[in-house]
Amino acid sequence: MAVVVFSKIGIIGGGISGLAAAKQLAEYNPIVLEATDSIGGVWKHCSFRTTKLQTPRCYYEFSDYPWPLRDNSTFPSYTEILVSHPNRWRNHRGAALSETDCSEVSTTTIITNSVK
Repeated sequence: MAVVVFSKIGIIGGGISGLAAAKQLAEYNPIVLEATDSIGGVWKHCSFRTTKLQTPRCYYEFSDYPWPLRDNSTFPSYTEILVSHPNRWRNHRGAALSETDCSEVSTTTIITNSVK
């Protein structure tokens, strides 16, 4: 049986930008719609395992959940980006982040409310 989830805000994609948008809009209970079975966006599906971020870790973190060893000057690796930080942050946020995995978006419709 399909689970129906109602939210006024839908965020398409569970990559770092989608997760950041969900964090900023948390008070509105957004739902993150991710086409695959895990978060990570292009890092998960389009990066080599030897890829590293070209940005210091302190610039690629969530304000409410800094990197462990934040002052480490090395650039985060593929594993740190995918496995460590976003997943730990998602677990840290808990129920504040609603997420629907394997939810490919094929169309969108704007529904307006005519009640004033």
